[in-house]
Amino acid sequence: MQTSSTIRFLGKTAILAGVAAPLAASAAPNVTGLLMYRDLVLGTINSIIVPILISIAFITFIIGVYRYFVSEEGSAKRSEGSQFVLYAVIGFAVIFSVWGLVNVVGYTFGLMGQTAPSMQGVPIN
Repeated sequence: MQTSSTIRFLGKTAILAGVAAPLAASAAPNVTGLLMYRDLVLGTINSIIVPILISIAFITFIIGVYRYFVSEEGSAKRSEGSQFVLYAVIGFAVIFSVWGLVNVVGYTFGLMGQTAPSMQGVPIN
């Protein structure tokens, strides 16, 4: 029983070594692809996802305010409208606090607006 687990372990180790050996042999990593990927992800989040989330929270807020003021006092629609307003305000708070936290962490560790340092004499292809 122990022999089969040892063989499996050695097989997994050999596969890992086969995959990791070319990476370890490469002294200069390809940083350009990683930077392009980072810029694509951050650009998508900042220019598409965050505005969509803010728009959804704003529309929810407007619907809640409309339902609250148009409905009769004490009706279910009025309480539903106040719940919509509450959910929208919570959504705004979460969106802006996470966005602010990401910016604080990014600027604290120097990750915002920075690029990787160039490695002189090493071709990046």
